[in-house]
Amino acid sequence: MSLPTNTYTCPVTGLTILSKPEWHKVSFDRDYKVSVDIIGEQILLTHNFGTPSLRGVQEVMVYTSTIIEQFFQNRSYIHIINYTQIEKNIPLEARRHVIKELKNRNQMLAVIFYGLSPSLKLSVKIGRLFNQMPFTSLIARDYPEAMESALAILNDSTKNPLILEKMKTLNCETGKLIEELAQRETSPNESDPVPFDRAVELFEDEIKYLEENEDKIHQQETLERLDKIIRNRNEKAKTYWNSLRPTAKIQNQPKK
Repeated sequence: MSLPTNTYTCPVTGLTILSKPEWHKVSFDRDYKVSVDIIGEQILLTHNFGTPSLRGVQEVMVYTSTIIEQFFQNRSYIHIINYTQIEKNIPLEARRHVIKELKNRNQMLAVIFYGLSPSLKLSVKIGRLFNQMPFTSLIARDYPEAMESALAILNDSTKNPLILEKMKTLNCETGKLIEELAQRETSPNESDPVPFDRAVELFEDEIKYLEENEDKIHQQETLERLDKIIRNRNEKAKTYWNSLRPTAKIQNQPKK
């Protein structure tokens, strides 16, 4: 039996793929394009091309939301994101916007990335560390692994070898990331010549972001505590200084 127009068969799963012409390489802001496929009844696949910008990413998230509302309705689904054809690193603000919007998609069971550069892999890992995501976030090597993982999640997530257990401490995972990228520093590539430097930049930026967005009351308590410590130390320093200058102390006393 032949498939309807605009559909073909997934070579990995045998599921039907719906790919409309109007979904093929749609332009979003200058050099950024996205194609959309719907695989089976619960998988959304987006292919990204070119250089994403914050504006382009914002428009893409709105665009995919309309497709989700139309085709998935009240069904849960998995979003697979292909970054194989991304030419430059995605701006930090754009990455944050993607995570923010994905967190608002209540029907989404998981997001699976593939084709990531070392920097983007690190960014996704940091996102898992610093964001409480209500869904599974995975990194696959390629399309076949992404599809196999998606099916594993839909059927029985406990059998999926890619699903990562939560680390007990931040330092443990952070140390592994630093070690991983430090090893890559000895064999840089053209797309990401200094992965270790990129790791440091990303960690510093994420920490700064957390500090700026942490609870204001906690910030105030911390500042007050530091202020108290500084005042106490200043008082002790003043007392010590005066004890070394008894003559000056006497001279500064008011005359009777």
